[in-house]
Amino acid sequence: MKTNLDKSNLFCRINIQSAIPHNEFVGFIADCVAGQSRWNSVTNETLDIPVDTNDSYDFEKSRTGKDRWLYFKYTLEIDPIEGVLRQHYIDSIAAFLESLWAKRVEAVASCDFEELLPRNFRRMNWEISPRQETDRV
Repeated sequence: MKTNLDKSNLFCRINIQSAIPHNEFVGFIADCVAGQSRWNSVTNETLDIPVDTNDSYDFEKSRTGKDRWLYFKYTLEIDPIEGVLRQHYIDSIAAFLESLWAKRVEAVASCDFEELLPRNFRRMNWEISPRQETDRV
């Protein structure tokens, strides 16, 4: 299979705020991407997702300000599965984000192709008002 994959441009970090304990959170991520979990990672036909606790996690900082996502509890450093087409990979990241947002989970992607991903409308309001709700997921 011929691919148009350039891994250097496809790395994607997603920071997620969740109160779920790490072991359960890995399973939650697997459900969101219809993937399989093993230890601290999840894979499906498109995505390779290590699930780590964010070294910069700070509960208070994660609740206010436009850059609160930098302090979210979990960091996913996502790479494409070998051989996947670039557009299929990007579409999978987009679907993953939409799945998280539909479950009202705060998630922010940071990657070279952010302009190709769906807009995070909830994030746009962060500059206007602090977060009022508690962590549910």
